[in-house]
Amino acid sequence: MSILEAMSYGVPVISTNIAAIHAVVSTGKTGALAEPGDLDALALEIERLMGDTALRSEMSENAYDLVCQSISLDPHIERLKNVWRTLC
Repeated sequence: MSILEAMSYGVPVISTNIAAIHAVVSTGKTGALAEPGDLDALALEIERLMGDTALRSEMSENAYDLVCQSISLDPHIERLKNVWRTLC
């Protein structure tokens, strides 16, 4: 949940590739993933984002957009309304 919360504030996430994190964190798009235990890869991604303002800004926008368009409450309410409309 903390990953989604960070993304909802436009924070690109750097995480390890465990569980379903890859469903929302996409390397180069909404943040970066490294394999569990690969500290060098994590450090490299942190350095990359710290040093590239344009990339960080783009990832920030992408992360925010993903949460707003796919994961926040409003899109789910709209999908539910469409289901009810179809059934009625």
